[in-house]
Amino acid sequence: MRRYVKTLLMAGALLLVAALIARAWPPAALLAALAVVAWGEDLLLWMYTRLRPAEPRRVAVGEESGFPAAFDPRNKLYHWLWLAEPTRSVLGMESEVVEHEMYHKLALRRGEWLTFIVFGPDKYIRFTSTAYDLARVREVERALSEYYVLTRMKAWVGTGRPISSR
Repeated sequence: MRRYVKTLLMAGALLLVAALIARAWPPAALLAALAVVAWGEDLLLWMYTRLRPAEPRRVAVGEESGFPAAFDPRNKLYHWLWLAEPTRSVLGMESEVVEHEMYHKLALRRGEWLTFIVFGPDKYIRFTSTAYDLARVREVERALSEYYVLTRMKAWVGTGRPISSR
């Protein structure tokens, strides 16, 4: 958030400089206003992505432990990923009890998140944590294995493709 505020302050400073130049030459004020309306959002987005890249870098962590993880240095988070196939087929109100039981067994702590990702027929579960704790990852995997058939995957963050500067 600090970088976003810094970006806004820098954009405001540029507009102030444009206003001071426009005072000496009034038609410049009209041109500056039109430029801000036309390209202001794009310029702000360009400045923000220079200070904080849109796509986080991935750093492989823990390959030797059997629990491949990815570290996102931008947000300082560790990610573990499993390909998951549900072992139960529960729909409607009955699924609420099963989900509550699963989350109760997981007992997620502060700084831990569980994400369910679906790409076509493939279903993934990503466990994200602020701390690199393999004992905790084993606990989460044990709790999830009661509800899913899990296959450890190499963790990824983002799309894996560089984002166009445009």
